[in-house]
Amino acid sequence: MERHAARSLQRASCPLNAYAMLHQYYEAESWYLLRSTKPGVRVRELCRRHQIETLRDYRHRSRREIDDARQSGKRI
Repeated sequence: MERHAARSLQRASCPLNAYAMLHQYYEAESWYLLRSTKPGVRVRELCRRHQIETLRDYRHRSRREIDDARQSGKRI
């Protein structure tokens, strides 16, 4: 994730701020950890609703794309 995206999560106008907060940003990996601020709110559901790809989803998508490339003989 770019610094711009991390900063936008910290802004008051971000729709996620009512339910989650930026807990930690991992600059070298370019990803971040969100934490729920309200009981009963699931961050995974918020991510789905706001079309934020989770690390789990990214890994699955990446693996599928690599497997598809291998099957079709493309260079990886």
